[in-house]
Amino acid sequence: MATPSAISTAPDVRASFLSAATRLWEAYRTRVVALAWIIAVGGTLALVAMAVPARYAYLLRTTQNLTPAQSLVLADVLAVFGANVENHVRVVVAIEVLIVLAFTATGALIVLRKRDHVGLSLSATLVAFSAWMSPLLTTLAQTAPTWERAVYVVEAVGLSLALYTLYTFPTGRFAPRWTRYAYLAVIASALLWVLVPSSPFNFSRTYQLSLLSFFLVECLWISGIVAQVWRFARIATPVERLQTKWVLFGFAVGTSIYIALLVDRVIVPIIGEPHFPSIVYDLFLVPLFLPVLLVAPLTFTMSIFRYRLLEIDVVIRRTLVYTILTATLAGLYIASVGFFQRLFVAVTGERSEGAIVLTTLVVAAAFTPVKNNLQGFVDKHVKEVPDPTKPLRSFGDTVHGFADLLDPKQLCHRLLQEAQVAFAAAGGAVYLLHGDRLELECDSGDWHGEEVLTIPLEHEGRPLGELRLGSRRDGCAYSDPDMQTLTGICAQVARTIHFLDGAYLVPTQRAEPDAPELVAASS
Repeated sequence: MATPSAISTAPDVRASFLSAATRLWEAYRTRVVALAWIIAVGGTLALVAMAVPARYAYLLRTTQNLTPAQSLVLADVLAVFGANVENHVRVVVAIEVLIVLAFTATGALIVLRKRDHVGLSLSATLVAFSAWMSPLLTTLAQTAPTWERAVYVVEAVGLSLALYTLYTFPTGRFAPRWTRYAYLAVIASALLWVLVPSSPFNFSRTYQLSLLSFFLVECLWISGIVAQVWRFARIATPVERLQTKWVLFGFAVGTSIYIALLVDRVIVPIIGEPHFPSIVYDLFLVPLFLPVLLVAPLTFTMSIFRYRLLEIDVVIRRTLVYTILTATLAGLYIASVGFFQRLFVAVTGERSEGAIVLTTLVVAAAFTPVKNNLQGFVDKHVKEVPDPTKPLRSFGDTVHGFADLLDPKQLCHRLLQEAQVAFAAAGGAVYLLHGDRLELECDSGDWHGEEVLTIPLEHEGRPLGELRLGSRRDGCAYSDPDMQTLTGICAQVARTIHFLDGAYLVPTQRAEPDAPELVAASS
């Protein structure tokens, strides 16, 4: 029988073990992710290299085994571009390879600039995702069954990592809570993809999916986009909102065009004949779509480096409006063609071109009201997220242009106030140099001297004081762009103080002996 002391110490032993395991994981997490990154990226690129000659031979063989009608269509299309079959096949394969290389280069850039588990995970995601979207690996699986299982593994990992990124970007944590369970469903789908290739969860043939597979993969994408929208609306900080907007923009463009591309291959055959023969679709439409995928690595790179040089709000609003408008009108067009064709067959017993005319009139009549309603909805719900440093920069411009309207004491108060608001600092203070000592000029009221960021007030190399800020309320660290912004503003303030009142910096009469002396040592 266990003694009471043994029973009481058992939870402590388990807690100690879990704590040690957690510390060990935190210490080696980046190394483990780095090793997984090397394996994933290296294996993917090796498969892509093997797939290139197989893809080239497959496309040539396809073009040589066409029916007379298909050969005529292909010749007519190639005549427009002034190319022959072999040269065009080379161009198609080159585009597919360059897309994978572009994603890989972007992933390498991210790793060079952000060498933590988030950067490594995103880099591997870009490489594996590009391999899944490119037809190269699909062709390798079709022509070399030996590599079929390996191809399925890489493609399933690419889709799983892409959805993981949507569920966790930009913090690396699942949010909202339901995304954890959604990701378990993603993992289950990936396992079915690899272990049961005949199931609808096999998404290998990216541009030749069945209707059920197309529906399932779009449900997965939509769940990831919904998670990003939720994070944007509920828990994202201002900087994270800027990042999320870039991500949503990239995925909205890529997903909408992908859906439009597959409408003719997946949806149209349900109600009639596809508009484009299979050979035209594979040799022309897919290569035209693939460069659109570059919007994903570009927007992720823009997001992760926190570029603020471009105003994307107007672009996003217009993109959302016309993406939804295109999808709506495309659906209306397809439904109307099917309806009017059935109507003409029921009335006259024959198909009629009048269905196309009536459908065109319906779509034209619906264009303006649908667009206006969508524009109003998007403008209402997709508003500009203010850059928290804009008021601070505006303040700096005011100081620079109208310095003669301010006095040093008001200037210090305004600097501290704007810096606190812009960066959500828990506290702060401004110290000015009197003689050879830094003395407190103003503080936030709850300042206890616990600074985590100190920016000097200097003019032409001469120190005049310091701005000190406490930790940020959102728990984030001050980034390099934040410090550059503050340094520039503090330089303008120091210049203004120097020219407004040079006598202010001369040692003044000391306070009475019994008065409290607000003096801080230089940090």
